[in-house]
Amino acid sequence: MCSGGELFDRILSKGHYSEKDAAEALRTMLQILNHCHSIGVIHRDLKPENYLLDGPSETSSLKLTDFGLSTLMPKDSMCTEIVGTPVYIAPEVLKAKYNEKADIWSCGCILYILLSGKLPFYGDNEREELRATLAGKYDLEKHPWPTISDGAKDVVRQMLTMDPAMRPSAAMLLEHRWVRVDGTANSNPLADSVLIGLKDFQKMNKLKKRVIQFMANNIIREDLGRMSEIFKTIDTDNSGSITIDELKEAIKKTGTKIPEAELQEIVDTYDVDGDGTIDYSEFLLATSNMNKLNTIENIDHAFRLFDKDGNGSITPAEVLEALKDCGVSMQNVLDMIKEADKDGDGMIQYEEFVEMMKDLDEMKNVTNEIKRLNLSSLL
Repeated sequence: MCSGGELFDRILSKGHYSEKDAAEALRTMLQILNHCHSIGVIHRDLKPENYLLDGPSETSSLKLTDFGLSTLMPKDSMCTEIVGTPVYIAPEVLKAKYNEKADIWSCGCILYILLSGKLPFYGDNEREELRATLAGKYDLEKHPWPTISDGAKDVVRQMLTMDPAMRPSAAMLLEHRWVRVDGTANSNPLADSVLIGLKDFQKMNKLKKRVIQFMANNIIREDLGRMSEIFKTIDTDNSGSITIDELKEAIKKTGTKIPEAELQEIVDTYDVDGDGTIDYSEFLLATSNMNKLNTIENIDHAFRLFDKDGNGSITPAEVLEALKDCGVSMQNVLDMIKEADKDGDGMIQYEEFVEMMKDLDEMKNVTNEIKRLNLSSLL
């Protein structure tokens, strides 16, 4: 069990922070990835909260947790399942053809945050975040980047290379002059804005973050197979892209009436690469269902997933059991519950759970075209 908290907790508790600290954290993350990749394991959901410390001391080791979305891949094969967390997901994952290099991209996103306190790819909602990722454009010019060394920026550029074939492996990155133990990363304190940015990442209730993760793994994954089948049903010529004529024909079968001008608008809206059609990754972007989580039905469903005995209260033991694959300790759980436990009884009542899950920035309302166009009736 990891009782030392998250990676960002350690950084913030020190009160001072340098490139050398960021390089040390990255080095450990890459060493873990190098081991995983050497035995064929791809994590597929790397993000800061999945890196936990195994104890409270300064010498505690960083551990990678939550292998719930990981997969074992034979050498030279490709994954096709689209999984992960939007702001960290690699562009090739959205195109449903990727390998272990997708983990390098996600780790590069974490490094970007460690050095700047900001996300490299962001938007007002999940769809915009995924669009930003597919575009692959990030900033290395604005504050605080002018104060960051060329070596650090070179590592970021390499890890966030759009072409996975050109993206270095974990083993190669460990040899980079900025990453090595005896490397060029300096000990000068980074700008105060970086620490402020890292604090912002930690502001969200930690239990809420884990609940979101738990819900995504247990609810959203159920939709992926259905989305794939709907796409195949609409793509009648099996070209891998949906034309406006195919969309029109599919809509006709559902009995839904939508003007052709609106259908063209839908194609134009979700046609990210501008080829006049909607390919599979663009289709998943358009039908993105993270907003599905932000409903009282699914918050209720999540509560019941935690409340194993059905007595209307979530106990520390129930949270520990539900999050056992996330590497959390009982002390982590008690700290999490304390933030949400308004009446101080050591448990989370249903009302407290609902209150905690209100107004999630992570789940801003996204137009659900599957619902609007009634495409589910095609199955």
